[in-house]
Amino acid sequence: MEESDTEKTYFDVVDGVQFDSGLKSQHLATNEDKDKAELENPYVLIVASPIPNIRKIQAVLEHVIKEKRSLLIVATVEQQPTAALITNKVKGNIKVNIVDLPGFGSTKRDTLEDLAALTGAKIIDEQLGDDLDLIEPSVLGQALKAVTDNKNTVLTIESVSDDAKTRIEAAQHKLKEEQNPFLKKKLDLRKNLNSAWQCYPAQLVL
Repeated sequence: MEESDTEKTYFDVVDGVQFDSGLKSQHLATNEDKDKAELENPYVLIVASPIPNIRKIQAVLEHVIKEKRSLLIVATVEQQPTAALITNKVKGNIKVNIVDLPGFGSTKRDTLEDLAALTGAKIIDEQLGDDLDLIEPSVLGQALKAVTDNKNTVLTIESVSDDAKTRIEAAQHKLKEEQNPFLKKKLDLRKNLNSAWQCYPAQLVL
């Protein structure tokens, strides 16, 4: 929900996705009153392997700072690089937020590939032969906005790619055949990943 710039309350349908990864530290919040990390026009980095130190993503961080953009990191970031990123965020050196990899078990890879399809990011995964020492800005995706609260992250994107549409159709097909209630719920969320409601409540005039 966002504040309306008029006296009317209205809804907009936007392209994007919500996934279950919340705020890791209050120091990453940009809106402390609402306990939210809000990034405008962020790059999106998705790494399936743990990030053990800041050197692994140094080229990406330098690019983000040079472009004067913000960065959403979707990965398991270990303690040392997390502390370094938080310190630089608090000092105003970089606009960054870190969220854990969403999903678990058999749903994790599908969820990551959904995010990659929506944002245009390339998933970096050492188990598939990727080298974390070679992470470059070319692997970054983009979003119009990223908002993380204590439970979830919402990404708003400009438009849905053909790859993302194909994944949505595949999820719809699997949903018809799936019998497991848990997997049915996850598939239902995936097939709806391309649209969301934004509510703009009118300002209260006293």
